[in-house]
Amino acid sequence: MIELQIYSTVPEEIRLVERYWAMNAEGKFPEPVADLLPFHNIVNSTQLAAFVRNISQAWDLNQTCPQCGGYEQVRSRSEAKKSPGEMRVPCTTCREVADEEKREADARTKAALEQRLALAIESAAARTIDYSDLSDDVVLILMALERAINPRLTTGTFMRGDCRALAPCYVGDFITRLYKARAIVDMPGKARPGTYYVRDDQLWHTTEHAVYRLTPDSTLGSGEEAFEIINSRTLQDNRAVRNLWFDYAATDCMAYLFEQCHQHGLRTTDEDDVQMHSTLRAALQTYSVSHLWSAIWKVVKDAATLSTRSYYTSDTAAATLPGKLRRLLEKVTSGEATLRKWSRPEHQPAGTLGHLFNELYGIDEDTPGTAVMSSFADQEDASPRLATAELAELVRNILKSALAHDLAAEVMLYFADAIRRGLDDAGAINELLGAFPEIDGSASA
Repeated sequence: MIELQIYSTVPEEIRLVERYWAMNAEGKFPEPVADLLPFHNIVNSTQLAAFVRNISQAWDLNQTCPQCGGYEQVRSRSEAKKSPGEMRVPCTTCREVADEEKREADARTKAALEQRLALAIESAAARTIDYSDLSDDVVLILMALERAINPRLTTGTFMRGDCRALAPCYVGDFITRLYKARAIVDMPGKARPGTYYVRDDQLWHTTEHAVYRLTPDSTLGSGEEAFEIINSRTLQDNRAVRNLWFDYAATDCMAYLFEQCHQHGLRTTDEDDVQMHSTLRAALQTYSVSHLWSAIWKVVKDAATLSTRSYYTSDTAAATLPGKLRRLLEKVTSGEATLRKWSRPEHQPAGTLGHLFNELYGIDEDTPGTAVMSSFADQEDASPRLATAELAELVRNILKSALAHDLAAEVMLYFADAIRRGLDDAGAINELLGAFPEIDGSASA
């Protein structure tokens, strides 16, 4: 049934509306629209429906709104239903109310965003820091970033996507570290619309679309002259530098892992990536990146072989990677397996952060983790100087083992280089044993 509200007072127009909407007990319109035409200058059904809508409103009593319990307003016969039932969506009136409420809410959100953006733009323009207060790891990242996007770091703005040369992967983690240290600042006025939004009464932004600049030094600003404060900095925090190397080295390992998985059609989950990243970063305290590349190659190859079996898929095979990696490294630790040294893949150049470590400290993908731990030992963890008798016995065993493996010349040259780099005798020997795992210094060979 149709409920009508007619606004015309002309009898023939009232009769026209009643005839148009007249419905029988079966929910049908017994009188065809063609029988209502012509009406004055109206000659087709479209004109007629528009005229009826202009002088009246109709509600279909067969359509009940699930939200307000009222009836749906209909504009033409085709919108009416033959039998009673609840609508799947709210009625037109409820939708119009919801749309209006949304428009008002959007307007309030837009006003709040504009207000916060204005404050953020003002704050970004005024922000400065003291470059001498930056931590050593932040200084190193800034030095590497300057090389990656030169000269934009000191002369303009940049986005995260511009910084890919900084590290083999996970570049965003290093940029976030700079942001949290306030060494760089986001520039809301430079970002494209939609980058910033208000949530929980706070201003947020999507990191991939944010635009950044170097935060100026409070005295010298942010040009090349100011950046010399960073370039000339004496780095003394061994723990910060050491941890930064392991963070960077882990990206070198993960980039190789991702590439190997891609080659073999294996897709790892974010959770698995986190597990393997943790395992590799811990292993880097003992092994070099190049040794871990060989471990990654082996476990990915094994998983790829599994994926060809009938009871495995590529996803279930990829899920075995974290466990395979842990078990392989456990076997290496116990002496049941060995790691080979892999050359750097041609498609995976070292990042500018890696080049910087090599330039400043002589560390690269072939440097064992034990050597890094020794070179950047915490002051309280520095190796005590060995007693003369103990040192003599240890050196004697190392030389015998080196001679047995025909590595005497290489071992002597490596030890001499470690001493030249400032390591004490214990530190040099620890680094040497890490570089030559086949050498045994614990007993006579």
